[in-house]
Amino acid sequence: MKLEDLVKRIGVSGAYPLYEGGVCPICKKELLLSVDGKDNRKFSCESGCSQEAILTGFGLNKVVLLPNWEPSSLPAKELDWKSEKGPLHSLTSLDKVAPEPPSYFWDPYIRLHTVNVIRGDGGVGKTMFLFAVFGAVTAGRKPENMPGILTTGQGSVIYYGAEDDVSEYSHRATLCGCDKRFLHVVSVGSTFPKLSDIGVFREQIRQTGATLIVFDPIQSFLGAGTDMNRANEVRPLLDALCALCREMECTAIIIEHLNKATQQKAQYRGIGTVDITNISRSAIMVGYHPKERGVSVAMQIKANAKIGQPIAFSIDGDGRFSWRGVCDVTEEEVANARRYKKDEDVEVVDPVLSLVLALTEKQDRWIGTSSEILVEGSGLVDCSLLSAEAIGKRLPAIHRELIKHGISWRKLGRKHEFTKIKQVEQGLCEEQT
Repeated sequence: MKLEDLVKRIGVSGAYPLYEGGVCPICKKELLLSVDGKDNRKFSCESGCSQEAILTGFGLNKVVLLPNWEPSSLPAKELDWKSEKGPLHSLTSLDKVAPEPPSYFWDPYIRLHTVNVIRGDGGVGKTMFLFAVFGAVTAGRKPENMPGILTTGQGSVIYYGAEDDVSEYSHRATLCGCDKRFLHVVSVGSTFPKLSDIGVFREQIRQTGATLIVFDPIQSFLGAGTDMNRANEVRPLLDALCALCREMECTAIIIEHLNKATQQKAQYRGIGTVDITNISRSAIMVGYHPKERGVSVAMQIKANAKIGQPIAFSIDGDGRFSWRGVCDVTEEEVANARRYKKDEDVEVVDPVLSLVLALTEKQDRWIGTSSEILVEGSGLVDCSLLSAEAIGKRLPAIHRELIKHGISWRKLGRKHEFTKIKQVEQGLCEEQT
């Protein structure tokens, strides 16, 4: 957009609408240019988006006033729009900048004063994990077995939760030991603000003194007119949220659900555009523990600085949350783990082992690639969350378990071979006889 087309009317004081049809690039509402008695000019909009966010959305750092604009008494001039930290889009050499290491809200899992992401399938414990973090923040102390370091002390939290009733959030807060005086949710009967409503968030952060704000899930706050799969529509909203975090010295967490593309890396498993992950400075995936029944894992899958160890936690039958410290699991194991039954009498069987047993039971000898295993075995056992790559990597690890079941495993070039040992030995003896 040309600068000459941006502003059509300007006054000595007051707020004036810009050119006909002009809308804010963030919230899509009418743009205004505010002018005070000292001839200070500032962009705004009906929703209260900051001028920094508006200009960033337009790709601008200045506004040029032409002499033929009304009123004609205003002289032509060029204004540089400035923030507290200096002119927008200006350059400086790094020798003039004091180096600062990355700062953390929860070291090393949640970065400070920026956007972070937590994602996972429904039912894995994302919300309870969040409320357990809220409990530590609102109480101002870290519970036993909670890894990492809380650096901000006691603080207020705003939880924009769109999936459950407020009464259920209050119940979860009690179970997780939250000081509910410092945990705020959207009132019953109120509408949820959209990410474009930066002015609303700014005012609510100011009123509550919140140091942490959470959007759960992100798609509930994008607005019906925003396609979450398009980076050019989602990124300006997230840029504005990042700018708000810096302005208000507040940390944000976005909650995402996983897509169904199990063959993808965990970093790309979030629904919507990958820009949601790209803009985050830290991303955590919540899933099931691949080896322990009734245990979930929160694993940091992206970090622009140091990365933390996987965190194990559990939720008992009464819904109470327990931190279990760090654990030794891999990203692929967590991404492809199934939920084990909680019945203590049910034997936990590795899903890949279960698949191989089903295949070899179907025929005495079976040869194929990991992809062929997935296709052939998916109809025999419930392995819908297992990718071909995950199966191939799990096979060597369960070799001893396969031997116990009379099955040998070996790799033939790019293929795998499963053979029932006892039947093969019996066949060799009959041939020798």
